[in-house]
Amino acid sequence: GILPDQALFTSNHWVALRKRLVDEEFSSNRTPAERLDHLLGSRDMVLFCANGWFSPEDFGLTPESIRHALRFDLLGSHGRWFVPEVVPVSGDHGKTSEYSVLATDWVFERILCLKRFGCLDAVDGSAAIEAIIQHQVLSDRLPEGRRRVPFPKLLYGLFHTFGMDPIRDTYHALVILECFGALDRVNREACIQGILRFHHGRG
Repeated sequence: GILPDQALFTSNHWVALRKRLVDEEFSSNRTPAERLDHLLGSRDMVLFCANGWFSPEDFGLTPESIRHALRFDLLGSHGRWFVPEVVPVSGDHGKTSEYSVLATDWVFERILCLKRFGCLDAVDGSAAIEAIIQHQVLSDRLPEGRRRVPFPKLLYGLFHTFGMDPIRDTYHALVILECFGALDRVNREACIQGILRFHHGRG
């Protein structure tokens, strides 16, 4: 996990920390949909949940209320929360550079959060699948708009979304596709060979 184990805290400190994180941000005056919307908009809280620090009940939610909110109350937020966003990258002196990134990491974290809650079945993953699957490099050409690299053939079979670490990009892409049941859309042999091309360890 990304975060330390709960056992590193004394019981009193853990209770105090949980109370501070939840009580200050998730007022009982908010509807379940508002609480879920606020949760999914907080990257830190999403990571805490994905790592098992919190359950839906800590936010006054239940799996049923989360599913209902996703299917009926927050449909307009699906693109905001579960579709990778194309983000322009700033160059020198704040100028926009000529490339952008596909921000799969934010979607990746929210999906793991809802998977932990057992509510991922309420999310429409079709748009995320289509956006990500286009970023598997299966020719000499890189996906449109992404960061250029000097030797694009090295990325063959991998996913090129953020552009700094091909193994990280590929891991995020594969986890999202697996969670949405779309691994069959991947050219598996090319992906395996691409990963092995960057693998230098013994494992």
